[in-house]
Amino acid sequence: MKQKQSSDEQALPPDAVQTFLHCLASAPGRRLESGRLWECFRQAFPYRPGGAENRKWLWIVLEEAADQGIIRLPSQRGNCWDRTLEPPLPTVVWKNRAQETRRVESWREYPWLPQLAWVAYLPTLSEEHEVFLKRVQQALREGQSRQQAPLTYRSLQLTGNEKRLGELIDTALFRPGRLSLELLGCVPDIPPLALEEIGEASAVLVFENAAAFRTASRVLKQYAHPPYGLLGFGAGAAFERSIRHIQFLKRRRNVLNTSATWIDLVCV
Repeated sequence: MKQKQSSDEQALPPDAVQTFLHCLASAPGRRLESGRLWECFRQAFPYRPGGAENRKWLWIVLEEAADQGIIRLPSQRGNCWDRTLEPPLPTVVWKNRAQETRRVESWREYPWLPQLAWVAYLPTLSEEHEVFLKRVQQALREGQSRQQAPLTYRSLQLTGNEKRLGELIDTALFRPGRLSLELLGCVPDIPPLALEEIGEASAVLVFENAAAFRTASRVLKQYAHPPYGLLGFGAGAAFERSIRHIQFLKRRRNVLNTSATWIDLVCV
């Protein structure tokens, strides 16, 4: 499992990141050991922090390189990691072969739509990602993304595999300012939430346990003015995803427009 950085971390200088990626891509040989990685890092980031922050920055750009298909990281369960400090860093990475990481920079000259103009500035791009992005461009040009569709359907349309788009979301293609599910017209992958009307109150009480849901329903219906207007069941293990279905209750949300907190969430 990859070590994801939190979204509130300071973004690294884009030019320096691109310099680092180019250094890796142009380095001789396929096996790049720790010394070479740090050398590319020092060249790309002459004004860098010290201490643990140095390691954090190096990991962020290594992850970016892996996302773009420039390098392959070692297995997280293997021994090719320096775990003496946080975050752990690979002691060796492998450059992808020429057929996996294309050196012909055709994407730089391709007439991308304004929404995809950032693609031309990528230092490297795998063949799979280039094909995918051109399909995205075609879909945008033909207006296919105006009609919202489930994630699996859009994935099948753009990649030929109903699961592949869900995997691509975790790559550099979906970093801020690049692709987004909104741009592709994807309906959020949120299971429906079972709801029962209890009263006129604005709050919604949601359970992940069916027995607790039935008990609460019986008890609350005994009140002349129950404190909750809706009672929800989040379907056990799917609870964390199905709870997000409440955002689609537009009519009730409008009624609660003056309320700062309109959802009471209870896990039993």
